[in-house]
Amino acid sequence: MHCAEKIMAAPKDPSLDRFRQVEAHLRQQMASRRLAPGAKLPSFVALQEEFGVSTTSINRALLNLERDGLIERVRGSGVYVAETKVRQLLGTYGFIGSGVDLREENPNPWMEPYWTQLVAGAQFEAQRCEREMLLCTSPMRSWHKVDGVLVHSEKVLGSLDQLPTGMPAVGVMEAVRDHPSVVADDFMGAREATDHLIQLGHRRIGYMGFVESAIIQQRLAGYSTALFAAGIKPDADWILTPHGYDFPSKYHHAHLNMKAWLELGFLEMGITALLVQEDRFVGGVATALAECGLRVPEDLSVVGFDGLMGPLANGQVITTVQIPLEKIGRQAMRLLDRWVQGDNPGAITITEPVRFIAGQTSGPAPLQPFSRRVAPV
Repeated sequence: MHCAEKIMAAPKDPSLDRFRQVEAHLRQQMASRRLAPGAKLPSFVALQEEFGVSTTSINRALLNLERDGLIERVRGSGVYVAETKVRQLLGTYGFIGSGVDLREENPNPWMEPYWTQLVAGAQFEAQRCEREMLLCTSPMRSWHKVDGVLVHSEKVLGSLDQLPTGMPAVGVMEAVRDHPSVVADDFMGAREATDHLIQLGHRRIGYMGFVESAIIQQRLAGYSTALFAAGIKPDADWILTPHGYDFPSKYHHAHLNMKAWLELGFLEMGITALLVQEDRFVGGVATALAECGLRVPEDLSVVGFDGLMGPLANGQVITTVQIPLEKIGRQAMRLLDRWVQGDNPGAITITEPVRFIAGQTSGPAPLQPFSRRVAPV
């Protein structure tokens, strides 16, 4: 047995009973292998100082962990993470996705281009390692079927505590706390796209996309950084968050939302360029503009993000940021296999570079914003 290094304190959740805060934190540390089998837990005094709780609360937390067979007490020595028996490997890895669309009109959400490429990369690497891969839409029912999992987002689990203790898990596209992860350089991609528009003379540049995910937050940070670097103060009104989810496609989603914004005075903001969350939004935006007699890029430049779509219906090549989805899937599966084989890579985050591609949907800023040339819809 060996002593663990001092572990970082977890954020306190006031909604949990005090002893449950300690219990949840220790479970998470064991699940991520920061406290590996055989590691000594911090002393009662150390845990009291770290969480500001009583000895009674510490003891209640440890009793629950002991009941589940996760720790063992050694008289006169301390409390240790229980040594786990070597589990026979099943030869199967799981892939847990987030934002999976299970509506009837989309019975196989994994066939969307985004998922197809990401899963294809992971599948390729799994086969190279002579492993099977299971797509898990109901992860809680799949733990007994897999040796480890790729996790697209913590949200799909609700909490990392849902992972079985010791289950290897690697984040893919979104970084997962205290676990190895492989992500795209969304920050730099959005910054390069924004720089491209600034170099074309645009000063009022908007962004269309859902802002709640960590991925989009990185893109917004890159977008804002580029604007500030050019001496442009971002305006909160330039961030356009789509409404509603019940649309047959992302194209229709962008089309109807852009149409609504035009009716609400989008033209009056003087925006001459728009970054959008993904390439499928570009066609919807272009259609809404065309219905108002506006053109891409003459009246509004539009830049996509992901590099998954071909030309628009009129033949225009989309200006976009290409994400190496297959490479990210392969790299994440490689880390997972390494961990399952006994070599835990630790809480590293590998950031894969993206590629900006200048197409035909972006062009020079108009000499006069269309808000002054076209009457509001």
